[in-house]
Order: sequence, then C-alpha cells, then structure tokens
Amino acid sequence: MRKLFEMDSAEEAQTALRELYTMLDRAAARHIFHPNTAARRKARLARHVRQLSA
Repeated sequence: MRKLFEMDSAEEAQTALRELYTMLDRAAARHIFHPNTAARRKARLARHVRQLSA
C-alpha cells in the first residue's frame, strides 16, 4: 500500500489498485481484517488514485 502512495503515474497506480483490492477482499474474507476496515482502506486508496489522475 505504501508503494501506491509513492507512485506518480496514474496508470501504474490503477494497476496496483486492482491488485490491492483483491488482496484486501481476500484478507477480509479470511477475517484478517474486519470487512469495514478493508472497505475503508480501499476507499482511501481509490481517492488517492483519483487525485493522481486529476
């Protein structure tokens, strides 16, 4: 996740975001993270990627 915040390219960030979504969903399904925690992290990551593309 930290690497995503360090990225400057919106295209690279989009690719990394898709991978992170999968990882967070799997972690929530396995109860490593609470589902709300995973959703919150996904929202924050998406907001950052949106700011890169703007």
